[in-house]
Amino acid sequence: MKYLPPVLLLLACALMPGCSGYPSAPLTLRPQAADQPRDLRIVSVNLRRPVFTDGPNYWSHRRDNLAATLRQVNPDIIATQECLASPARDLMRGLPGYRCVGAGRDDGKLDGEMCAVFFDSRRFDLLDAGSFWLSNQPAKPGTSFDGAWFPRMATWVKLHDRVLRQDFFLFNTHFSTFSNEARIESAQLLRQQIDHIAGRTPFIVTGDFNDGEGSTTYRTLTAAGSEQLFDTYRISHPQRSAYEGTRHEFSGKTTGERMDWILTSSAFATEDAGILRQSVTGRPVSDHYPVTATVRLTATPALAMQPAPRRTVSP
Repeated sequence: MKYLPPVLLLLACALMPGCSGYPSAPLTLRPQAADQPRDLRIVSVNLRRPVFTDGPNYWSHRRDNLAATLRQVNPDIIATQECLASPARDLMRGLPGYRCVGAGRDDGKLDGEMCAVFFDSRRFDLLDAGSFWLSNQPAKPGTSFDGAWFPRMATWVKLHDRVLRQDFFLFNTHFSTFSNEARIESAQLLRQQIDHIAGRTPFIVTGDFNDGEGSTTYRTLTAAGSEQLFDTYRISHPQRSAYEGTRHEFSGKTTGERMDWILTSSAFATEDAGILRQSVTGRPVSDHYPVTATVRLTATPALAMQPAPRRTVSP
């Protein structure tokens, strides 16, 4: 199967005339503790695409707060959903030191929402990347499973960690809001694609899955298989609570479903995970709370460096 490579999004954005953005603030580097060299800090956040009816919560009123909040968290990887090209440029300006990979869901280029991945270029080298659509034609942009209404997709990156001298994959996705059947089919396809693309190489899965922990979607992803996926939040918080909701629609509520997840393969141990409800200004950064995880790669170098059983076909 041919995989469509995502766009290396406007990496020189700050130099482009007319680039939408704002002055970038100094990035405070999180020190790497000598006894914690394997820690990776990940944030996943549905950005909420710019919608004029959001009024004071429109993207241009939130972007500074989001970028400043992310700089304070200082993650190694930021996985986003509902990321259009203009917000991607804004975040590139607000997050110096990061590179961005993404593909528009409508055309596989810059048209439509992206599952864009930002990674710290001071730590990681990009080895490979691709996108596939959550449909019966996963290599065809703009497609979806029946009932999904809109195109749905996943973007993946293969990164080399210069600190660990090991490789791993990250898969970032956004499942359908409207169809339970489409979400289940998407979960099945995602499992298949992970097996095919990552093989035995360690991997992380991030996304807005639009479903709760007890759903068939969740059980499909976390079921035992060739490589089981582990829920970082539930490992870190074994006791379920009524206050784990991640979508609040700018209300600040904490109840409801935890529909934003960070999952890992068995090669990673969860050090910590949480739901980020604070921000620099105190106002919501999105209609979803960002979710966070700190994980540690525990696989032996021989296993972690084992290549996937395929190579990406060049366009």
